[in-house]
Amino acid sequence: MMALTNVYPWDHPHLTMTEIQNRGWSESMVWSLLGVEDRVEPVNHFRNFSGARMWALDRVERAEATLEFEEAFLKSAKRRKLPDTWQATVLKRARAFRKAGRDTYPPLEASAQDRKVAEVCRDLKAMFPNGLRGPRGRRGSGREG
Repeated sequence: MMALTNVYPWDHPHLTMTEIQNRGWSESMVWSLLGVEDRVEPVNHFRNFSGARMWALDRVERAEATLEFEEAFLKSAKRRKLPDTWQATVLKRARAFRKAGRDTYPPLEASAQDRKVAEVCRDLKAMFPNGLRGPRGRRGSGREG
């Protein structure tokens, strides 16, 4: 499946990786079905230099409505030995989305300003692939400390 991509309005709800995993996803399912995150939010933790990755709720729900999600989830659930009740809950939600045609809804449209902000963010991310700062004093970095 092609990863669903779009630029979403900044006020649209987004989910973190943990919140998506709480919906029954595995990390590999997120990367294969959703692809790159929609935005990165700063976090208040000294060891997290990259921030919190976030995906738009609209994209997550559209992906959950596809057969690819159901197949990947069943494989993952078998491997992770998830309880039958949890599997039934996730599949019920996915099938309800599919029955409602959630995967065929048009994606939300962002304003021109939101699109420009997203474009600038992508440009900055390409210019600074390792971020503006990194951990200091790590072993093997040439500096001991």
